[in-house]
Amino acid sequence: MTRRGCHLCDLVSGPLEQLAMARGLQLLVYDIDSDPDLRAQYHERVPVLLWGRRVLAEGRFDPGSIRELRAAASSSSTIP
Repeated sequence: MTRRGCHLCDLVSGPLEQLAMARGLQLLVYDIDSDPDLRAQYHERVPVLLWGRRVLAEGRFDPGSIRELRAAASSSSTIP
């Protein structure tokens, strides 16, 4: 989840795109300001990285640690 003009979103977008490509994953980017429900849910939290419906990271985070977060999320439960 992202929004235009978000400097934290800009910082993580490139590294996340590279990581997704390297792993053969598709990165879906949603602008929260294009949907009132998303804006209400994620307004102060962007960027927010989800794996399925599980929040892996939000706000200020290190894209390099995403592999570990994803592995932990995947091993703890099935993610739709």
